[in-house]
Amino acid sequence: RFLLKFDSEGNNEMGSAAEVIATKALHAAGYNVPRNSVVYFDPQILTIGRKATVPTSDGGKRPMQEADMQGILDNIIPQPDGTLRCIASAFLSGKPVGIFDYHGRRKDDANDRVDHEHRRELRGLRVMGSWMNDADRRAANTLDMLVEGQEGNRYIKHYLIDMGSAFGSNNLMPHLPKYGNEYVWD
Repeated sequence: RFLLKFDSEGNNEMGSAAEVIATKALHAAGYNVPRNSVVYFDPQILTIGRKATVPTSDGGKRPMQEADMQGILDNIIPQPDGTLRCIASAFLSGKPVGIFDYHGRRKDDANDRVDHEHRRELRGLRVMGSWMNDADRRAANTLDMLVEGQEGNRYIKHYLIDMGSAFGSNNLMPHLPKYGNEYVWD
């Protein structure tokens, strides 16, 4: 199973290319990331799932309709042959249990014995993030999954997700020149 993520409203390649390249670089450096690939497909193959919903103005949800899907597709610039470019991200195995906070420890993880701010993989992530100009590497772009090991033991696996703001991309457009080069507040 895959989750599709579209570039829209302009540049069809920038966000998807940054996402795929960044996940490959982080995977090569030893980080857990989803398997992301750029794919092209004919939009005519899309169907709305029975459980698909869209948010309503009052904060609720309603079943997704054909017009909702068409509204999304209308914002995507098709390729010359009519296909759409997007990212296919493989679903992660396990059960989502929240984000990975860059400070402290998870109270629900017996294996979490080192305060996160002292973990060497997070110090290394600063270097990787700087090299990739990943201006959006924050806790909200992580996902912890409860997975079951080969011997039935369960543990939490930390993933980095959403790399669309790396390598000069701000997903839909280029970064402003200051992103990744100066602090918001001095």
